[in-house]
Amino acid sequence: IQGADWAVNGGLFGAVGDIVWAREAEVKHGRIAMLAATGLIVQDLVTLPFYNKWYTGEKVWALHDKLVKVGAAWQVLLFLFA
Repeated sequence: IQGADWAVNGGLFGAVGDIVWAREAEVKHGRIAMLAATGLIVQDLVTLPFYNKWYTGEKVWALHDKLVKVGAAWQVLLFLFA
């Protein structure tokens, strides 16, 4: 399917930069963010047997609850939505 002439390679916004490159970069960064989110969840659920000797800290979910309890989560929300 051939698109409209004004929409080829970004159309009106094509003069700003290479839209194809920007689209590929957005997909790449989105995939990296998905891997990071998956890693954050997996490290809470799966623990290697020898790892307990070195790390005795909190899990991510417990840290979230602690931040909400002491009120520090409001600072994050204020930063994001202000």
